[in-house]
Amino acid sequence: MPESPPHTTAARPGFAGRPSLQARISAPAFGFWRTLTGLVGLDLGTGLNALMASRQPPRLVARGLTVQHHDFHGWDLWTLRGKSLSGKNVLAVHGGAFVCEATVLHWGDYAAIARDTRATVLVPCYPLAPRGTAGTVVPQMADLITELVAEYGPDNVSIYGDSAGGGIALSAVQELVRRDETVPAGMVLLSPVVDASLSNPAIRFVNDPVLNIDVLKANFARWAADLDLTDPLVSPLYGSLSGLPPTAVYAGSLEILAPDAIALQEKSSVTPDAEFTFDLRAGVIHDWAMTSWLPEARAVRSRIHQQLRCA
Repeated sequence: MPESPPHTTAARPGFAGRPSLQARISAPAFGFWRTLTGLVGLDLGTGLNALMASRQPPRLVARGLTVQHHDFHGWDLWTLRGKSLSGKNVLAVHGGAFVCEATVLHWGDYAAIARDTRATVLVPCYPLAPRGTAGTVVPQMADLITELVAEYGPDNVSIYGDSAGGGIALSAVQELVRRDETVPAGMVLLSPVVDASLSNPAIRFVNDPVLNIDVLKANFARWAADLDLTDPLVSPLYGSLSGLPPTAVYAGSLEILAPDAIALQEKSSVTPDAEFTFDLRAGVIHDWAMTSWLPEARAVRSRIHQQLRCA
């Protein structure tokens, strides 16, 4: 049976900090474009992702890196490596509301990790909804992590996921715990989807300038397929947080997923062996920690590398 998560009753408890000028400008700018695109029947979040999507690392982004393609049971698996390697490996699980491929922003972020840390970054292009579903993709992602841990050792493998990819990553590592298999050294989750039911009552207080809740609900239902939205394979907030590796979570107060980040924080605080840290920023948008233009993101990059055990 899925575990019941706590639901916060306020919209933004736990979020702190004064947003930078760039953050204060970008939020209304995204809000304006969301309204404008909505007038012509387009969704800003998934629409932008689709325009910037690429199933392989763009050459310009990956310049100076060695890029290799592998096949993992029918998935495209890309590796990005610099000239000098540290022996560390980061499995990067991209977001995109379960329906979009990795974007040029994702690839740029992954390339930066490879350059800055000398780690090998592995990027699986998992099947998207409706062809890919939580019931098939999450166990396969767990299989991939198991293979990496067996090949390189648990101390040399970490997991990095954003948005939908953050939810997949957390569910996959929970699956490893259920299987009684070795977990990786650490995990970093940026604005993760942890409750695909979007049932937290505090969500109604959040005015997200990027994400559209109706679009998300439709995409999340396709991802869940025949599973309940509260199944831990779909929504890791309803799974156990025991036995996981040290996990860092980054979220912003201006995203629909903010209340669920608080719920995850509350649940981790009452789970005796849960090693979670949270950076919950006021006044910043979805996936803020992955952006290149926000000072808030640049300020935490070295810390994220340390949390990935590849600094």
